[in-house]
Amino acid sequence: MNQNIRVKVGETFEIPLEGNAGTGFRWEIALPPEVTKLIELVEETREATTVPGGRTHQRFRCHALAPGKLSLAFRYRRSWESPTSGNEQTFNIQIDPAA
Repeated sequence: MNQNIRVKVGETFEIPLEGNAGTGFRWEIALPPEVTKLIELVEETREATTVPGGRTHQRFRCHALAPGKLSLAFRYRRSWESPTSGNEQTFNIQIDPAA
């Protein structure tokens, strides 16, 4: 599933993703050098419900550094499994110049 986000240079945006608490799965992102010229990962938070097997809310806050277009691919997997395992969700980011 692809989603589109449009921001301006200097703005901070958040990408929320859901998972299941206690299953060993978590969302991961790799930021190649060409992406880190356009955005900075400011914070990653993870909140789990208190219900066993309940939903986990993982949020990635990013700051737009320069104009451009990029795709961020998040992978939902267990750390001990293959890096290509699990599900992937992609976000297309358009960063416009500051006003």
